Amino acid sequence: MIKILEILGPQKEEKLEFIQDDNTLKYIQSLQHVKKHQPICKKFKKSDPKIQTLISSMLEFNPDHRMTAAECLKSSVFDGIRNKVLEEPAQGTV
Repeated sequence: MIKILEILGPQKEEKLEFIQDDNTLKYIQSLQHVKKHQPICKKFKKSDPKIQTLISSMLEFNPDHRMTAAECLKSSVFDGIRNKVLEEPAQGTV
């Protein structure tokens, strides 16, 4: 959690509303002081902005707002290595 918060920074209360367990919420709130906060764009400053956006989407704190693996794979980041034939559903299968 500390490593994730070093990248994401402190979380606003509305981003923590999904946490149901009081002990978990207290633990996360105790980590809000993380001082090493370094946003994705700073931590990976030489990488393509599309990759930075993809990483940010995968590290979204609230799982309800986080990209799924299927959504991530649809990212234009993978267009250069995409094999559309393999991605097409099999024809004639039951």
